[in-house]
Amino acid sequence: MDAIFQWHKYISECFHQGILPLWSPYSRLGYPFFGDPQNGFYYPITWLFTSLFNYNVYTANAELVIHSVIASIGMFHLLKKLQYSEIGAVTFAIVYSLSGIFISHAMHFTLFVSAAFTPWFFLTQINLAERKNTTTVFQASFVAGLMLCGGYIPLSIINGYLAIGFHGYRFFESKKKGAYIARMLGFGVGLLTLSFTCFFLFLSVFPNMDRSNGVSLELANANAFTLKSFISLIFPLLSTSPLIDFGTDISMRNAYIGFFLLPFILLYIFRHAKRFEIVVFIVGVFCLLISMGSSTPLRKWLYEYIPLMNMFRFASIFRYTAVFLFTIAACGTFDWLVKNRNENLKTLKAISLAYILIFVTLIIVAIFHYTELSFAPIFYPEKWDKFYELSIWNLVFNQSLIHFSLLLAFIFLLFSGKMNSRYLSLLLIIDICTASLLNQFSTACMNKKNSELQSAINQYPNSFPIPNNDLINT
Repeated sequence: MDAIFQWHKYISECFHQGILPLWSPYSRLGYPFFGDPQNGFYYPITWLFTSLFNYNVYTANAELVIHSVIASIGMFHLLKKLQYSEIGAVTFAIVYSLSGIFISHAMHFTLFVSAAFTPWFFLTQINLAERKNTTTVFQASFVAGLMLCGGYIPLSIINGYLAIGFHGYRFFESKKKGAYIARMLGFGVGLLTLSFTCFFLFLSVFPNMDRSNGVSLELANANAFTLKSFISLIFPLLSTSPLIDFGTDISMRNAYIGFFLLPFILLYIFRHAKRFEIVVFIVGVFCLLISMGSSTPLRKWLYEYIPLMNMFRFASIFRYTAVFLFTIAACGTFDWLVKNRNENLKTLKAISLAYILIFVTLIIVAIFHYTELSFAPIFYPEKWDKFYELSIWNLVFNQSLIHFSLLLAFIFLLFSGKMNSRYLSLLLIIDICTASLLNQFSTACMNKKNSELQSAINQYPNSFPIPNNDLINT
């Protein structure tokens, strides 16, 4: 509401008055609106919302929700393409779109857009590597164009490097290298054609931007995924606490995709995973280490030696890629757990019991540290919007209680022999929905209702007043 809404509202008002919003006279004493790649000026979906509707708070919310759905559908089709089970693909499509990167960055629409189209981007890149036809080339170009024109450019750069690595590997494996080169050239021409206006206008003002020569290493390492931020992998609610100094922005410290499969992912990757899953996991770990900024030398190395890696701020952006890749690894773990539960029953039971012991211990320790414990997330939904304001041990208690309850259900299914894909899927979805529901009040929702916000906005003129240059000149 502080930035994105106003940009999209400005685009909408200009469109409805028959004006192309190339220039904004209302900010920075006037500036070339087309030169800002984050305001939605180049993004077709924003054009639809701003031109078809009188842009308001409700359409802004709808725009965000639709991209969450786009993320889910894209991840589903990608996981199916990777030959995972249908129920696994459905489960982790939901997990991905409600993961920590989406909930913590609901305020940053361009990041939201990039994350939404990342599964589609890699799906179309895989298709591009496998077959040559006009439709495949166009789809790959179209998705890449949407991500580039509507998303956060640094994420497009990161995804681009991953795509280069993928195509480099597939190229050397390919027996028809000429045809492969032709497909890639077609993709490049298609992307340039579809994004020509974006490239041309943006590059025309790029030399005058303060980042045209890159950012400092200090800014490149800023807002990293700090060591304390790793707590979000188990306790995402703690990442919102104002009582903990994470050393980074609240939007940069949540990487939650569920606590259930964490110990099983490691077991699966090191003992049962396919080669491509091992590569996916290793690259994910590498990206997570980069996201730690100055805590590791990797971000500095990329900054100094890899082109374009010195052009953007905030090391924690790399955790986007890590979460995306870990979601794929988690889906593989899900399928393995379901298919091989009988062969690995003793191991699964041992890990589950050890896991539940950890949360029982945390619950007991929390009780001893804080006597007036609140059961807000369980019994008082009307208080959920203030949940993040509870004490640290109160948050630990509540989160551990939620985890403990879900683990009990999981162990019951294991010991009773009733664990199947549907039950496990249900537990994983309950877990991610609970975490996203409770976290949204600190990172995604304002403390006012939409009706109140819209009522306040309605007090302003129906359209932006257009400056009268003749009057100014006289």
